[in-house]
Amino acid sequence: MKRLKTANIALLCVTRENLDSPWLLFEAGAFLIREIPVVPILFRVKSSELENSPLHYLQSVELSEGGIRRLLGICGDGLSTEDTSKTFAETYPELEAKIRAIRVPPEWDKMMPANRLYLTDIKVIPN
Repeated sequence: MKRLKTANIALLCVTRENLDSPWLLFEAGAFLIREIPVVPILFRVKSSELENSPLHYLQSVELSEGGIRRLLGICGDGLSTEDTSKTFAETYPELEAKIRAIRVPPEWDKMMPANRLYLTDIKVIPN
């Protein structure tokens, strides 16, 4: 809890299962009231899917190479652009492999916004 009180930016991981979550909106609001920037990170969610959400008004980034580069720009005040670019180029391939390894049910990507999955509906998919 102490870290939340001293945070200077809030990164929210937005998935299809939590897109309409009151708790996610509550947390975003709590940071915004304290004038802490909130950046939704979209995991397998397109920014167009936020149209009916209060999160639509925030500067979101997709969990992709371009999105992570944008996120570094948002969070990177005081960082050398040259150093950040070099480190990013060296480390992003490993991060991308880990992102791709995250497994979700195949029907998840086909779901319409009105038919979102909730945590209790997700099944473990064996390797």
